[in-house]
Amino acid sequence: MKLNIKDIAKFSGCSVSTVSRVLNQHPYVSEEKKERILKVIAEHDYAPNSQARDLQSGESKTIGVIVPAISLIYFDQIINGILENAFEKGYMVTLLPSNYDKAKEKYYFTQLKNKRFDGIIVTSRVHEMAEIEKFTKYGTIVCCEDTGDYLVSGVYVDRLAAYNQVFAELKAQGKNKIALTLGRSQLISNSARLTFEAYQKNFGPLNPDYLVDNCYDGPGGIIAGDYFSQLKDVPEVVFTNNDETAVAIFQVFQRKGLTVQVIGQSNMYVSEAMGISTIDLQLSEIGRLAFDLVCTKEYQKICLKSEYIKR
Repeated sequence: MKLNIKDIAKFSGCSVSTVSRVLNQHPYVSEEKKERILKVIAEHDYAPNSQARDLQSGESKTIGVIVPAISLIYFDQIINGILENAFEKGYMVTLLPSNYDKAKEKYYFTQLKNKRFDGIIVTSRVHEMAEIEKFTKYGTIVCCEDTGDYLVSGVYVDRLAAYNQVFAELKAQGKNKIALTLGRSQLISNSARLTFEAYQKNFGPLNPDYLVDNCYDGPGGIIAGDYFSQLKDVPEVVFTNNDETAVAIFQVFQRKGLTVQVIGQSNMYVSEAMGISTIDLQLSEIGRLAFDLVCTKEYQKICLKSEYIKR
């Protein structure tokens, strides 16, 4: 006999709305009614069977991954590390694009509260860490960054060491006309803040003309390259926030017959193919370890080493 939600309500002696709340993992259902409904579901093999099993086991075997945009190559390596580990451990992964929209992020964290996911990995965020910490009572949250003093697990790379090495070597070479590209403002981005910290340690305040932000990919790199190449005092070096941007800037300068040293981040194949120096941020390993932390459900912070690869 194939049951529907009304049949389950009839056999369990509960209302249709109560059955619906149980199926949708709503928290406001008494344990006694929940057990009756789950028993009927199990006895009649009601579909979706996986949902019933999830309710009984308390696990969905699904991990949510918040990512600003699926189209950004930078996050591919993190996602690949997560997916490889999830496949080995029999988990499903749901990608949750946020576009740095706070309302969307909050909705995803609410789904953790409603037990849609066993845990959430945050590749990049717009919420303050203090706000994210409040959601950890509903499930495991792992951020792909240094979470500071907050009780939120994190896997991250020591960017500052590599940044200091890059700028110290450029200074020793006598280069001082150094431009920067960033994704987001240093006020909300850890990597941007660390970039400024390392730059100012070695060179002092940055010339505002030598900064382009909201730069995330190749098209952004083309815009930045056009801008920098038209400055009266053209920069000698452009330190970028990702390899895709670095390659685009290099190609713009090359097309205009100009010379520039470009340094990327993330060690993608495109930077190797173009012979562009980069910083290996161990993104795939960050994804793999972030998944491990979600599964262990224990608060932990893991710091990996970055590497400046000179080409």
